[in-house]
Amino acid sequence: MTYHGRRHGALAVVEQGRSREDINRRLKSLNEGLFVELQRRQADVDEYGRPLYPWGEGQGVHAYYDVWTVCLEAGSDGIVPLFEWRESQPAGPPIPYLSEGIVEEMARRYQRGPVSVAEVKRQNSEKEAADRQQFRDDAEALIDEHLPLINAKRAYSGPRGPYLRRARQRYRDSVAEGKAPKVHP
Repeated sequence: MTYHGRRHGALAVVEQGRSREDINRRLKSLNEGLFVELQRRQADVDEYGRPLYPWGEGQGVHAYYDVWTVCLEAGSDGIVPLFEWRESQPAGPPIPYLSEGIVEEMARRYQRGPVSVAEVKRQNSEKEAADRQQFRDDAEALIDEHLPLINAKRAYSGPRGPYLRRARQRYRDSVAEGKAPKVHP
């Protein structure tokens, strides 16, 4: 028997971990096509290529994280992801272990009514389209910021660190106030 703990502010939650086979068996009692699998997702990164979230691994375009996902095998429609096991929906940190909570969440969803594969596919495609649009907007912002520097007559050295930016800003502020430091040749 395995126990896992996680924190919600000052509250510590301890849950009994379950095996993948046990969770799959319980999910199949809800619907024969349900199963759980570990899926790898591309992590968002900052301008230096580091994952934005502490649960991300890797660097740059290779940054990723793993999340347990409940999927439905829908015959001719293929495999449809229904639910990602996260601390908060839809984009909280993934819970790295399986517990009874994933089965309880799917049971709650099935109590609301049958799962419409067409509706789930529509929601997934909308989310993918929104993600693609966000990527395009981020890429355009980077291009707008760096293209004038690249096309300039002088050499492009790329973005500088925050410390140099702050030092230059302090110098500009002191010049504007008339307190510029003496510069020795």
